[in-house]
Amino acid sequence: MFRYDWYKSGYVEEKPNSFDTPINFCLQSGLHNPNCVVCLRPAFVTCAWCKKSLCFKHFYTEYHYCNHYDP
Repeated sequence: MFRYDWYKSGYVEEKPNSFDTPINFCLQSGLHNPNCVVCLRPAFVTCAWCKKSLCFKHFYTEYHYCNHYDP
């Protein structure tokens, strides 16, 4: 996604291949791992940093604070 920013602003001439948007990555990739890694309930989001699938409770209510980046 960041490569597209450089292309669109004119800093590079080569247009990047397709990429996942944050919405597609975080909300759609949870379908590949449908259960929360903490409680095994249905997951609705994937953390963009650690790539763990999480349910609403463990992501939002209990505030998933991630300090481990998994590229």
